[in-house]
Amino acid sequence: MKKRHRHLLAASGISIALLITACNAEEASTSESQVVKETPVQVGEITKGSLTVKNEVIAKVTAGTTADVLPKMVGELVKVNVKKGDKVNKGDVLAVINNSDQQLAVEMEETSARSSQSQYDQALVSKSQAENAVNNARIGVKQAELNMQKAKNGQATGIDNSSFAVQQAEIGLNDAQTNYDRMKGLYDAGAVSKQQLEQAETALNQAKIALDQAKLQSSNAASNTDIELTEQALEQAKVGLSNAEQQLELAQIGIEQAQTGLESTDLRIQQAKDRLDDSKIIATIAGEITAVNGSVGEVVSTSAPFATVVDLNQILVEAQLSADQLTSFQKDQEISVEIPSLNETFKATVTYISNVANEAGFYVLEAAVAEHAGKIKPGMIAKVVQETAVGEEALLVPTDAVVEKGKDTFVFIVKDGKAVQTPVKIKNAQTELTAIEGKGLSEKNTIVLKGQNTLMDGNKVRIIKEERK
Repeated sequence: MKKRHRHLLAASGISIALLITACNAEEASTSESQVVKETPVQVGEITKGSLTVKNEVIAKVTAGTTADVLPKMVGELVKVNVKKGDKVNKGDVLAVINNSDQQLAVEMEETSARSSQSQYDQALVSKSQAENAVNNARIGVKQAELNMQKAKNGQATGIDNSSFAVQQAEIGLNDAQTNYDRMKGLYDAGAVSKQQLEQAETALNQAKIALDQAKLQSSNAASNTDIELTEQALEQAKVGLSNAEQQLELAQIGIEQAQTGLESTDLRIQQAKDRLDDSKIIATIAGEITAVNGSVGEVVSTSAPFATVVDLNQILVEAQLSADQLTSFQKDQEISVEIPSLNETFKATVTYISNVANEAGFYVLEAAVAEHAGKIKPGMIAKVVQETAVGEEALLVPTDAVVEKGKDTFVFIVKDGKAVQTPVKIKNAQTELTAIEGKGLSEKNTIVLKGQNTLMDGNKVRIIKEERK
């Protein structure tokens, strides 16, 4: 009886142990099931904005300005100052053509100018003489008028007036003598002509006559019979004044003619110097010499370039656009230019877009690269890059976050630790981002970026961070 009781107790113990083991196994299985249901996911935020399309067009690099330098005259090169690869500034002398004939022409015109200057100086002297003659003639007229007045007013008054006339005549004679002596010295030095000396001598003689007349009138002041003589003297004096004034006008005309001749000579000198300067072949722009077509001793012409200068600071990128690409670009627009061989990107400004397609059906675009530190060279391959907004502003999510199953399109939003399947409508899709719209969606939502393909609506999720590479 006791033995059977022991067996029953043993059996009961085994049963209890098995039950406990089973319960523990069930609890373990339940715990493991809960862990599996928390799907690991990576998340991000919904953004708002416009999708952009990145346009890339293969282009070629050209120099902004290329200048063929043409000689301005035909002749033999006597000096060449440059070679290919040299850097030059605008205005630098690249070469010189034989200019002996042009130099001789300048010297001849300068000699002519000196002659014209001498004629002008002589005309000035003639005018000075004419002015002195006019002054002396006016004094003579004044003296004759005074003598006339003296004769009419009587002896006493006549004596006083004649004395004054004598004094004036003496002053006139002194001036005429001084002018004659000066002209004599200039004549002896070859500075004035004989005609000018004779004019001075004539003025001196007139002054002597005027003085003699004044003295004669003074001695005859008491005679009332002198009135007729004084009248004749006055008429002669007036004639002399008229002649002197005519000579002064002629002298002024002589100055004007000499001045015109001098200006004409100056013009011819400048023209001769311009022709002399034409013997220099000048750089019309700053840049690098890429071609030199001539050496010392060779003959150059005005129809063939002597050298070619390329401005490497002004770089243009030329691209061929299709009709579809044309709408993404406009003049004065800032774009990016990639140079694959340099692995660098530069800023450029669109300077030209053709309105007419070429024979290949493309539209030409040109863009000027602003700053490149001399790195970009003509002939390099480039890529014109421009991002263009597509469509209106919308909610944007990574394209991979959108799940498409059959006719359904949706994303998973994380809410209270669970994945909420949310239907969406695709407005526009690009490689990286997709524009969507959906009920209840906003920038505040957290969206599943990775792990969404294994989720179902309502699944619990465990957010993990993206591993750093």
